[in-house]
Amino acid sequence: MENSIESLERRIADMQIMLSELNARLAEKENRSENIIGDMEDCSRWLKRSPSTIYKMTSQRKIPHFKNGKRLLFKKSEILAWLEKDRQYTEEEFKSDVDEKLQQHTRSPWRGRIYK
Repeated sequence: MENSIESLERRIADMQIMLSELNARLAEKENRSENIIGDMEDCSRWLKRSPSTIYKMTSQRKIPHFKNGKRLLFKKSEILAWLEKDRQYTEEEFKSDVDEKLQQHTRSPWRGRIYK
């Protein structure tokens, strides 16, 4: 009986080691994907927009980019952050945000002004 318990303990320890190795690999892969730099074609693929639309957005300075000589380059993490910046809230998220902001303010009973 003790033999089977010891073998189970060894197996669990081996599985914990394998899980920690997998977590380390996953973290390394995520770090690499954040540092991806792409050109116009890559950016158009990420955003599912035509290269001409991407070029127009860069000339209007609407999208984060940088130049290497005449070549336009984009950092994937910045593009994804830029996309999330303009995210539309759901009705429930909007209501909870408004409720939270209203709770932060108190009204002065004699003037009707809002004080923080």
